[in-house]
Amino acid sequence: MNPNAYKLSSAGAAIALIGMLSGCAPEAWTNVEATGFNGFLKTIQVQCSPLLLGGQEMSSALQTGAGDNNYMYFLDQTSKLYYRKVGPSGYAENLTAFFGAGYGRAINCIIAKLPADRP
Repeated sequence: MNPNAYKLSSAGAAIALIGMLSGCAPEAWTNVEATGFNGFLKTIQVQCSPLLLGGQEMSSALQTGAGDNNYMYFLDQTSKLYYRKVGPSGYAENLTAFFGAGYGRAINCIIAKLPADRP
């Protein structure tokens, strides 16, 4: 295999990853001053605990910043909900489709804690 081909494929993969992440709720990733969203995450971490989704405890993941696919999907969808990119019913449908049924309590708690004055 040509060594330059490997370098190109690595660079291409890095560019693709950046492109995918930038398409996911950009406010959550690019705004380090997202104090409102961060405050919302802290609220649901405490008030919706144990926040179980997909058999994982998202409350502890929010505390530690775990980086697995479940956490990343949860964070992406929750950011979209907070920034009004998806409505509460769409949010519930998306999380249920991803994590499976049986997590309505956690999803409903998250939705109930949405601040009325969010952007």
